[in-house]
Amino acid sequence: MKYNKGFDFWKEDHEDCNCGSYAFNLDEWYHPGCLCGEDSEEELLDSLECWFAEGYDDDELADKLADFYLDRVKDDFVDKITISICEPNIELLDNNVEVIAFRAGAYEFGYNEPDFDYDFHFKVYRDGHWFEKRGFEPIRLTSLNEWTGSIYYNSQTFYITHQIEI
Repeated sequence: MKYNKGFDFWKEDHEDCNCGSYAFNLDEWYHPGCLCGEDSEEELLDSLECWFAEGYDDDELADKLADFYLDRVKDDFVDKITISICEPNIELLDNNVEVIAFRAGAYEFGYNEPDFDYDFHFKVYRDGHWFEKRGFEPIRLTSLNEWTGSIYYNSQTFYITHQIEI
């Protein structure tokens, strides 16, 4: 997978791109951890079960899940990003920096044993507006306050400033 500054998401086929690939301007589906070669699905499910067993509620599970994913985003983009819970002043950023908003969602819904519904979502601020790409759907204009999709994203919002290559 590679960064593709010239990839025009408005004119290209969207099926190979998700919210992460759109936000980071990559040319294929992006799942946190995949750039550094990790397969974290089993580890993620084990972690959710442990957090649930420790007594975390759904919102706490979502925050733990967000931390889990953001650790992998850090590994994937090493020195090209910074992560904060404070929204940066977009007007003060250099032209080669984009702001990406991130949230995770997690819910326990099992009856006899823990079973989880979980997901992550990225939005990106470009050309004076927030945009998102939900799975196989086309890119759309959105607001920073709207966080629904396949599930409700119930973690706090994290802001990633992404140094792009020009």
